[in-house]
Amino acid sequence: MQIVPSDGLKVIIRHFLIYHPSTSNSVMTFFSDGNPGIVVPLSYSRLPFLHNQKLQEGELIAYGLMEHPIIIPPPPACGIIVIVLQPYALAFLSGIKPERLKNCILPLSALFGLSASFLQMAIRGLNDEGAIIKELERFFFNLLSTLPPTDELLRESLYHMKQSNGKISIQELLRGLFVSERLLERRFDRFIGISPKKLNGILRINHYLKLLRDPNHVYTPVQAAIEAGFYDQAHLNNKFKEITSTSPLKYLASLDPLAMNLFSFRG
Repeated sequence: MQIVPSDGLKVIIRHFLIYHPSTSNSVMTFFSDGNPGIVVPLSYSRLPFLHNQKLQEGELIAYGLMEHPIIIPPPPACGIIVIVLQPYALAFLSGIKPERLKNCILPLSALFGLSASFLQMAIRGLNDEGAIIKELERFFFNLLSTLPPTDELLRESLYHMKQSNGKISIQELLRGLFVSERLLERRFDRFIGISPKKLNGILRINHYLKLLRDPNHVYTPVQAAIEAGFYDQAHLNNKFKEITSTSPLKYLASLDPLAMNLFSFRG
């Protein structure tokens, strides 16, 4: 279930995603949707997502933008809340360069120190998901109150890219924004860590998946590929495997998809 954040937080949060797994023993594949995020365990459980460090009960983790798919252990049976952030938000909030956050999963306390510890204490013992989200929003409002406004050019470029589902060409984007390609690439490098072209490709793949799973319109794989802006099936398959590590058909046969970019295979 997706929950939209309060209006004042939409500049940094895309949505909250509440997930209760139907199975507790399936490893999962995670691939990029173009956004970093934060994972919150429900019922003060322990997340299994850090292989080189044992997490404490109730400890939150953050993940940067992932360039390659990764395998993660199954989430706790009690469920999780995923805070899906805007592409630039984790670097903006933490003050850490996106290049250092890219492909990383780390405890939230490593980014926000005592503020993250106080947040974990505040949600400890809360069983109501709505109450947990209120505490999470309070945390983000407090962070935003100490920071300057987010970059307007970055917000506007991301808006047009997402509105087109990644189909807008970079040249068309530049003409609409009245900026040079060099300037836009520098902003993306500074705040997101990948190029506009690469993010466009990620958005197109995720749009393709949405089309295939659209309950109101039945698309064949070829129809969905054309609608998503891929010029042929081979082009789609190559880009799909690069981002997800699997094929479209295997993805569609996956078990218990949490979101477009998280799934497990049937045994």
